[in-house]
Amino acid sequence: MSSMTSADWRKVSGLVHTFHEADRDMPSAVLADLGALIGCDVASYNAVDHVERRLLHAVTVPHTSTFFGMDSFHRVFAQHPGFAAYRDGRLATGQAAAWSDLLDRRALRRLPLFVDFFQPRETRDQLLCLVRLDRRQGGILAFNRSRAGFTARERELAETVAGHLGQAIRQRERITRLTAALGRAEREAGRRHRAALRLATLTDREHQVVALLSGGLGDREIAHGLGISERTVHKHLEHIYRKLGLDTRAKVAALVRDQATTSEP
Repeated sequence: MSSMTSADWRKVSGLVHTFHEADRDMPSAVLADLGALIGCDVASYNAVDHVERRLLHAVTVPHTSTFFGMDSFHRVFAQHPGFAAYRDGRLATGQAAAWSDLLDRRALRRLPLFVDFFQPRETRDQLLCLVRLDRRQGGILAFNRSRAGFTARERELAETVAGHLGQAIRQRERITRLTAALGRAEREAGRRHRAALRLATLTDREHQVVALLSGGLGDREIAHGLGISERTVHKHLEHIYRKLGLDTRAKVAALVRDQATTSEP
C-alpha cells in the first residue's frame, strides 16, 4: 500500500511537469521543491562516472552546500557508500537506499569522505536514488539530513520522482538524438544540393571520370578505360572533390546516381 498522500501525488506531478518544461538537465527549482517535500537539508542531482568513480557534475540546493568545486572532495569521492552498494546489487535504478541501510555508523565514521566533508556540515544520513544508468555514467538524486533514517513515505517519494524523471530524461535524450540526426541529414542534403549545382563546372574529362566512378570502377580501371595513368586519375578526383565540395568517391557516386534517377522521365 502506498505511503504517499493525494497531496504528495499532486506535488510529484507538478515537479515532473516543471522538469518537462525546463530547458536544462535538472532545474534547481525542482530539486528545491523535492527536497522540501522529502524533508532534507541539502538536495542534489549528481552525474557520476561509476566506472572510474568520479563526480562529473552536480546541481545542489542550496548551491552554497556543493562540494563539486573542491579538489580534496574529488580525491575521496570514490569512498562514497553508493559505489559499493551499486556493485553489490543493493542500489538499483529507481530504488532508494540510505547510508543507514548500507553500512553501520562505525563504518561510516571511518570514511574520510564523511569525516572531512559531511560530518562538519552536520549531515548524519543521506538518501540515494538512482535515476538513470548506462554502461559508464549514472544520474543520482541525493538528500542529506541532520538526523538518521528516512520514512517509507520519503523513500517512496524519492523513488516515484526518480522513475518519472528517468523516463523524462530518456525521452529528452531521444529527442536530442533525433534533432541531431535531423540536423546532420539537413546539412548533408544541403551539401548534396550544392554539389549537384556544381556538376556543371566539371570539365569533360572530369565528367568521364565521374561517370566511370559511379559505375563502380576503381582507379586502375578508370585509368585503363580512359587511357591515362592512375596518378592522373587521382589528380582528376582531387579536382572533382574540391569543385563539388565532397570528400569521398562514394558521395560523388551517390550524387551522380541520384541525378540520373531524378532526370529519368
